[in-house]
Amino acid sequence: EKQRTALARALLFNPGLLLADEITGNLDARNAGVVLEYLTEFASQSGSVRLVTHDMEAAKHAHRKIELD
Repeated sequence: EKQRTALARALLFNPGLLLADEITGNLDARNAGVVLEYLTEFASQSGSVRLVTHDMEAAKHAHRKIELD
């Protein structure tokens, strides 16, 4: 709930850059999908998203990936 609220609050101000650290980490699959849809829409319309995640499903939404070993 807190993660979704924080995302909504951040998107409200239409920033140029959105930093998301493990934003889907504590969400069920349905809500994680909703969050990723919002991030994808934001990135395609007006901004840039930097997503840090261990979730390979979330990483599939990225246009560019940098992996650390």
